[in-house]
Amino acid sequence: MHQGDDGALQKAIALVLHNREDFVAILFYASWCPFSKIFRTDFRKLSSFFPTIAHFSFEESHIKPRILSRYGVRAFPTLFLVNSTVRARYHGSRTMNSLAMFYKDVTGIIAQCYEFFSKRMEDTVTKFDSDKRTKKEGSVLLWARSPDRLLHQDTCLALASSFVLLRLLHFLLPKLNACMKQAWRMRLYELNRLFPSLS
Repeated sequence: MHQGDDGALQKAIALVLHNREDFVAILFYASWCPFSKIFRTDFRKLSSFFPTIAHFSFEESHIKPRILSRYGVRAFPTLFLVNSTVRARYHGSRTMNSLAMFYKDVTGIIAQCYEFFSKRMEDTVTKFDSDKRTKKEGSVLLWARSPDRLLHQDTCLALASSFVLLRLLHFLLPKLNACMKQAWRMRLYELNRLFPSLS
C-alpha cells in the first residue's frame, strides 16, 4: 500500500493509464475522522487479500481541495476502484465482507484468502445484488457518463439543474400568462364583434 500526496496520486493515475486493464484502489481519508482510522486498517488488509491490485491512500490535508473536488470526494473515507474505463465508488457498509464483495464484483478478482470470505460471500450475494450498493461510474471522464446516471450520482449537479429550471419558469410564466390573457381578450373581442347580441 502506498501513501502520499499529489505526486503519488499522479503516479496512481499514470499506473492506470499505463496498464489499461489493471485496477487501482484509491482511498481518500482524513486523520481527524474516526471512521477513516478504522477503514485504513481494513484497507491495509485488503491490499494483502488482493495483491494484484495496487493500493494508494491519500490523507486529505496532503491533497489539494480542487483534486478532491475533481474526484467527487465530499466525505471521508472514500474508496474508488479505477481502471482506464471504469471508476467505481464504494457505498456499502464498512465490513471486510462487503469490501471483499465490492472488489470481487468490480474487478472479478477473488481474494487470496478465499476460504475466509467464500461462505460469507455466498450468503450476501443475493442481498448485495438487490441493494446495488456500488454505483459504477461508466467512465473516468465526467462528460462520458449518461445524463440520467450523472444526475443520480451528483447531487450538486441535480440541485443546480433544478434551480436553473425553476428560474427559467419564474422568468417565463409571467410572459406566458400575459400572452394567454391577450389571446383570450382577442377571442372575446372577435366573439363580441361576430355576435353583438351576446354581450
